[in-house]
Amino acid sequence: MKTIMSSWEPGAVLAQYKIQLQRALGHPTPQARVMVLQELNKVLSDGKPVSRLNESEDLLLAVLDCVCVFIQIVTDVSVNSESGLRASHTSGLLPSLMSELDSDDILLQLNALELFSKLAVTPHGFQYFRQRGVLATLADKVLNTGESPFGSLLLPGLIKFFGNVAHSWPQEILTEFPSVVKALFEVLDSSDFVLLGTVMETLGFIGTSPQGKQALHNLGKI
Repeated sequence: MKTIMSSWEPGAVLAQYKIQLQRALGHPTPQARVMVLQELNKVLSDGKPVSRLNESEDLLLAVLDCVCVFIQIVTDVSVNSESGLRASHTSGLLPSLMSELDSDDILLQLNALELFSKLAVTPHGFQYFRQRGVLATLADKVLNTGESPFGSLLLPGLIKFFGNVAHSWPQEILTEFPSVVKALFEVLDSSDFVLLGTVMETLGFIGTSPQGKQALHNLGKI
């Protein structure tokens, strides 16, 4: 099947077998999913049939689900042990997935933030993100959401990320990124009740531990 597909012009398989490609992305055999992703990558590389791919909303959502599962697998391996993290980094998989944090796809960014927060709360994961400037980059995103057209959609995910990490590493996060905490407290004056609820829940989560309460107190916020 792979040989046959490779002989077709880019976009030809997509034009005639869109439904079959979508189903194959949910196939239990990894090789079937990889084959579809390779075909779609060929379409994107060619450029001409991209509009047809953009019109295939169900197929794009299936691709997104596939990517999110992949991110989850790599994250789970990295969370499990420091050696798993090293393997994910050395293979290039984790750095590649981290680049999705700069993606134009907000849903993909939010999914990555949720999964990466699981890694960031571990000692080896926290140091990994810290040393590579990921935490600083995300802190800048919190402060500059007003400059992005989709910043308001991304902000709740960023807040939850820092809330989860600060719960495990309150002293480190609140000391190194006090501007993030300041931004959270500024939201308390917001009329956005959904965002307000997220911030209150996050601050409460940080303060559930004695270390978190002390870190907030040291900032003069409670």
